[in-house]
This record gives sequence, C-alpha cells and structure tokens, in this order.
Amino acid sequence: MTQPRGDETEVGPWFANRELGTLLFYRVNRRALSQVSLFAEQPADFFDHLVSVLPFGVPVDTGRRNRRRWRLGNEEVDETRRLLIGQIGYERPDERPTDRYDEESKAWVDAIDLTESTARAPFVIDGITRNLVVLRHPTFSENTLADVFTTLLNREEQGREFPTTEWDVEPILNEIEFLTWLRTAEAVHEVRFNAKLPNPEGKSEFEPVWSRMQARKAKALREILEASDPDRGLVGIEDDPIARAYIAMAAEGFAYVTGKRKYEGRDDPYDQRRQVLKRRIGPLASTWASVILQIIEVVLGARERPDRR
Repeated sequence: MTQPRGDETEVGPWFANRELGTLLFYRVNRRALSQVSLFAEQPADFFDHLVSVLPFGVPVDTGRRNRRRWRLGNEEVDETRRLLIGQIGYERPDERPTDRYDEESKAWVDAIDLTESTARAPFVIDGITRNLVVLRHPTFSENTLADVFTTLLNREEQGREFPTTEWDVEPILNEIEFLTWLRTAEAVHEVRFNAKLPNPEGKSEFEPVWSRMQARKAKALREILEASDPDRGLVGIEDDPIARAYIAMAAEGFAYVTGKRKYEGRDDPYDQRRQVLKRRIGPLASTWASVILQIIEVVLGARERPDRR
C-alpha cells in the first residue's frame, strides 16, 4: 500500500491536533437487481466490485439553496487489508454583494464578490465488514454523505453495459443511544421501522422479520407503531420480538428507525439517518496521512471487536 496522500499546508488541515474527532459509521450494501441480463452476473467479490464501481473525481450536486458539488479524491487501495481509502469533499460557489471603485467613471459602484467555500474529510471502506467510516467535518450532514456515496455507486453501476447491482450506503444504528431515547421518554408517540433485505444473508437476531421477508419474497418491509393514547405512549417496545429484530437489523445497517416522543415537555424526534452511529477518537493527528492511519486502526479493530455502540 502506498502512503495516503493529502496536500499538507503550513497552516495544517482543519482537524490538526484537535482533542477529539467524530467518526461516522455506515454500511455499504449491494443487492442483486431483480431483472439482470442473461450476460451479467454479480461479481462474487464485494471488495473488487466496490473498487471497480466507486468513481473518484465524478461530481454529485446536492441542495438547492445551498448547492454543493461533491467529489471523491485521493484514492488508495490496500489489497492486502481489503481497504479502500480516500477523501470526500465539496465545493460551493458563493456570491456576496460588495462595493467597487470604478476608475473610469470615478465612482463607487455595486458589485458581486465571487468566492468559493470548500471542505473535505478522509474516509475508509472496509471490504470485510463493509463498513464506511468518515471523519466528520463540522459542515457535513450525516444523511448527505450517505446520499452522495449511494448516488455515485448506482450511477456508475447503471452506466455499465450489464448492470447487476443496486447499491445502498445506509446509516448504522447506535443501539444504546436509541434504547436510551426510548427509556427516558415521558411518552413515545410513534416508532417507524424500515427494513431492507439483508445481504448476503440474515442472522438469527433478525428473526422474525427476516423469515417473513424471505417467505413473502419481499425486498423491503415497513412497520409503524402509533400510540393510541398520546399521554401514555407506546409500551413494551423493547420486549416485542418483532421490534427487537428490526433494531438488530438497524444496528447492522439493514434497516433504519425513526420515532417521535415527548421529553421534558417538548417534542423530541429521532431519526437514525441523522443520528448515525458515532465514535469519538482523539487526540487527532496533524496530517492527512496520520489521521487516516488513526481511522484505519479503528476500522481494523471493529473486525475483532464488533459491537453496536
């Protein structure tokens, strides 16, 4: 593996020597298309398929009012450890009204100052666990990151002569955080579960949701629990075997959970897509190459010590 690259400056990158940084955890899922050409077959090796289909340098635009153009860069492929390393960032042109002195007319005139804001952060994708781990830049939105990676993968896949796969980059649930959200509520008004077919296969913790999806030949399953009495709220969610299965799938990145509750007299929503599993690391290194090594250490550690925290 070559040393990760990253254009150091005298000032240093934005994360340099910070006491703590936040890592965001997603799962990269691929599911076979329902209708595939007779000449196409999904590649057996997930990592090789990922490397071949995730495009670097291709733009993805997000937002309307605050439009940003995202790209992946600084690609490094570690075949030995099955890691794909890079940086994700955006550019955003900004227009700001200002004043300018016109020499010819000898007058001050209105003008537009064109500037450009940018931000970038390192990421690592593990070809074994299929986890995507991103060091969160302060301006990054958790759900936007998932959308950008998903868009890039599917756009490239569909551009192939014989596409075989639907890609999804999905947030991993912080199970402890969600259960705490449930337990500390004055009243839980609603919980919504959205599950997709696990790949390559389900686990025993996913029962009975997994077996129902198999039996019905369903690729997705959604369920809504809504309280009949808003003051009392939902009860026994943790004891419900179906709810436990959904939560287990969400903790593996095969489902996501949203909810509404009353807490300290106020409405307090929960959305896994924005409250993705996070892990704090620190102190952060001062260079791109060094901070990527810190992320890799966490990624490889997750192979040995899988958890849902």
